Amino acid sequence: MNTLLAAITVVASISSVGAFTSTNQIRSRSNFLMSSNEIPISAPFTTEMPATTEIPVTPVKKERLKAKWLPVGGVLAPAVLDGTLAGDVGFDPIGFSRTKGTLYWMREAELKHGRLAMLAAVGWPLSELWHKELAQALGLESILAGKSGELAPSLLNGGLSSVYASGMLVMSMIIASLLEGQAMNKGDIYISNEKPAGYIPGDFGFDPLNFYKLKGDKKLMETTEIKNGRLAMIAITFYAFSEFVTKVPVVQQTPFLF
Repeated sequence: MNTLLAAITVVASISSVGAFTSTNQIRSRSNFLMSSNEIPISAPFTTEMPATTEIPVTPVKKERLKAKWLPVGGVLAPAVLDGTLAGDVGFDPIGFSRTKGTLYWMREAELKHGRLAMLAAVGWPLSELWHKELAQALGLESILAGKSGELAPSLLNGGLSSVYASGMLVMSMIIASLLEGQAMNKGDIYISNEKPAGYIPGDFGFDPLNFYKLKGDKKLMETTEIKNGRLAMIAITFYAFSEFVTKVPVVQQTPFLF
C-alpha cells in the first residue's frame, strides 16, 4: 500500500512539472511572436489595410468686391466679376455671368456689339452730312429715308427697304456669319469650352498703330475700348429712337456736335 501511494505521488509530481514547463514555453513563444510583429494564432485574419485619417481641406472663399457701378448701399459684385477683365465695374444685376464660361461669352458679345456700334455712331451722322453730295457726284440716287429725305436709313424709319440698303445688309450678314462660323469651328465662342491661361475675350492681336506699346498699358487701352463701345451703343440707340419720334436728323438736333 505504501509502495502504491509513493508511486502515485511520483507520477503526480512529474505531471505537474511537465504542465508547468509546457505553459512557460507557450508564454515564451507568444512573447516572441508579438515582439517580432507576427500575427498571433488567436487573432482573426484580415486583408484590409488600416484606415487612414484624412485631414479635411476647407476651400478658400474669395471675397467679393463692391460693385463700382452703384457706389451706395454696399452692393456686392458677383463672385466671377473679380476685376480681372478690363472695364469690370461689377455690373450684372440680372445674373447673366454666373461662371467664367458665361462671363467670357457675354464679354465677347459686348465687344462685338460695341465695335459695331462705334462704327455706326460715326457712320450715321456722316451719312446725313455727306451722302447726298456723294450720291450726286457719282450719279446715284440718294437712299436717305424720311419724307424730307434727310434721315439715315434704319429699321424704324423704313430706310432698309431700298435695294441698295438691303444688299448692304445681306452682305454684312454673310460676312458676319463667316466670321462667326470660323470662331465656332475653332471652339472660341462656346460657353462650355475651357479657355487657355491668359485668354482675353475679343483679343485678335489687332494693333496696326502700335497703341499698346505707345501707351505701355494694354489693359488701359482695353478699358478705353470697352467704355467707348458702351457709349456708342447708347448713342446709336438714341439716334434711332430720337429720329423715329422727331423725324429730324440727329445732325440737326445737335448741331453743336456736327
